[in-house]
Order: sequence, then C-alpha cells, then structure tokens
Amino acid sequence: LDLYGDDILRASLDALLDKKLHDPGALAILCEQARRQMQRAPVVEPSFAGHVKDRDVIPHSLESYDSRKRR
Repeated sequence: LDLYGDDILRASLDALLDKKLHDPGALAILCEQARRQMQRAPVVEPSFAGHVKDRDVIPHSLESYDSRKRR
C-alpha cells in the first residue's frame, strides 16, 4: 500500500482474485504492471554504494566483441 498506493493495490488485488491466485509474487507483478500502465515513476529509487558513485565509465568500441564471436 505504501509503495503503490490505494488505486494500484486495489486493482491488482481484484485481478489476483479474478485469476484465483494467492501468490504474493503474483501480486507484486500485477502492481508493477499497473504502475507501468499508469506511467508512474518507479516506487523504489535505485541506490548504490558510495564508491560506485565515484567511478567513471569510459566508453569503448564494441567491435572487439564482434571479432571474438566470429572466431
């Protein structure tokens, strides 16, 4: 309820009961599907350890992967 709100949870529970399911994992999937359909922001912001934020990703050509695959 705190993550998705009353409207999404209610609709997801109704769908779960209509399908005669009782799996909490299925409820989570239905809530997430409803959130996406309503185009709402993700409910949990991703978080990373402190050292990850300080790293730079240096882009490189991906062609080297293609040449390895051809061998």
